[in-house]
Amino acid sequence: MIFLSKTLLVAAIVALSCSTPLQAASDNGEFKHHTPGIIFGVTHSDGDNNLSIGLEYEYRINNSWGAGATYERTPQAHDGDGVSVYYLAGYWHPNDHWRFGLGAGKERIHGSHGHTEDLVRVSASYDFHIGEYGVAPTLDLDEVDGEVIEVFGIAISRRF
Repeated sequence: MIFLSKTLLVAAIVALSCSTPLQAASDNGEFKHHTPGIIFGVTHSDGDNNLSIGLEYEYRINNSWGAGATYERTPQAHDGDGVSVYYLAGYWHPNDHWRFGLGAGKERIHGSHGHTEDLVRVSASYDFHIGEYGVAPTLDLDEVDGEVIEVFGIAISRRF
């Protein structure tokens, strides 16, 4: 139920922010398709907060749509065994700042009792532009084995 409530909140934010066209062109008017980034965040799961770091890449198909891949590592999660998350996602850009994503992938728990679970991620971020770079506070909601995991982070990216 919590996952559904938060998903509806993300949908409401989307509906309220669809007013400005995206400008992903360089000074010479060329559209920029590639956006790699670095992620720093905090993963909240089972009452614990753990530092997460990761890499992401998005290929912008056009002004409104993109597809990408993300890898994140939370080294101290699961009592220090560590967790890795990797997934593919589709992204919608209603304007030059907002990005909403839906993805699917895997969560791998490391250690002696390691295993892998399916993951579904819903994400929302707001990109502040600093020249060619972006700084985006991000909220990700992961559904893994019936549990909702929250990831609050900052992504630093560069379009080219």
